Amino acid sequence: MASIQVPYDTAEKMGVFLNLEVADRNLVASFVPEEPSALPDLAGAAAYAVEHPLGSKPLSELVRKGDKVVIITENQFRAAPAAAILPELFERIKSAGAQVSIAIGTGKVPALSPEEIEEKLGKEIVETGVSVVCNDISQPENYVLQGITSRGVPVFVLKKVAEADVLISIATTQATLWGYGGSGMIIPAVCGNETIEMNHMFSLPADCRPGNNDCHMQADK
Repeated sequence: MASIQVPYDTAEKMGVFLNLEVADRNLVASFVPEEPSALPDLAGAAAYAVEHPLGSKPLSELVRKGDKVVIITENQFRAAPAAAILPELFERIKSAGAQVSIAIGTGKVPALSPEEIEEKLGKEIVETGVSVVCNDISQPENYVLQGITSRGVPVFVLKKVAEADVLISIATTQATLWGYGGSGMIIPAVCGNETIEMNHMFSLPADCRPGNNDCHMQADK
């Protein structure tokens, strides 16, 4: 009899496991990922990354005095440690003389409560008085049409995002049923209902399968 632990994390509690007993005759294999060690200085690593990006200009060259900068974060159910990264970004953006605000990319998930916003962004950031908006598809007047994708999907984007001079997203990269996540920080994160619904219809074709980043859903994003 083999004892297996299955990760069962929730939004409310991390580090939870289900303990299962599996008869030896039924056990084909047990796949346990080798997780990398945590970064000893997450904020420092983030600061280095934005000044040494791959295929882009450093943040110090992208942000100019007077620019409107919008930082898009995930909702409360995603794992990217925004609270640890935001203070360093804020300091650099404000030092450049730019205006900064935050859009929480909830997609079709309900807007966060004040307590959830503080937990996601960090008390230090919230107390700066920064403008924070959650994506809320129940308010279509807050979106603007930016165009239509090659697959015929109208792209309604949150006005605050559409009007920004510079966009920065803090996102989790993970394996999903439609390839590898992290690409969804515009669609569906900060888009209107029509855009989200039509894009997600591309989860129906056979090419939308785990690990395939060339599927229609990802290409449409």
